[in-house]
Amino acid sequence: MIMIIGILSSIILASLNQSRRKGADSKTKSTLVSLRSQAELYFNAQIPNSYGTAASDACNANLFADTIAANILASLITPTCRSSATGYSVSAPLVSVTGHWCVDSTGASKVIGATLASGDISC
Repeated sequence: MIMIIGILSSIILASLNQSRRKGADSKTKSTLVSLRSQAELYFNAQIPNSYGTAASDACNANLFADTIAANILASLITPTCRSSATGYSVSAPLVSVTGHWCVDSTGASKVIGATLASGDISC
């Protein structure tokens, strides 16, 4: 009887851990969608419209220096940010699958195999 309870407990714990990882991934994806919305608000508020003044690989420059965008980025684990005057991309690692979730200024939202390359403003 005790052995059966032990086996069932290990199965339930494994399922619970997988659910937690999937929940963390959902949070990452949702956060990046929020960032995309904020990026478009930032773009439309600039005269002339842009995501920033110069190409940058920093998560604290151009549109990412905006207070709301910075607060959104702060909730992510090790985000990677790329931006230029005409586009941006952001990725963050996923925990339930191998890869990073990426969003960009073209509207892409997808899993990429590795972190964004330097200067790469598209997923």
